[in-house]
Amino acid sequence: MRPRLGTDVGFIELEDGGVYVHGDLGACTIVGKHAGAWMSRLASYLTRRRRTHPGRRPLGGDRPVR
Repeated sequence: MRPRLGTDVGFIELEDGGVYVHGDLGACTIVGKHAGAWMSRLASYLTRRRRTHPGRRPLGGDRPVR
């Protein structure tokens, strides 16, 4: 299961660097000096607008990577 940011979810960066996240199921605030920048980068992956880096490699082990 891959995490995904629903189409009903939006977020706003706060003045202190935090992020206010709101969706149909509720709202929360992510605190931290760089939370806004982190959420902006992460959101493009969680909405499936961007795929993971094409140069990634499997972690290894004896289980197949899916």
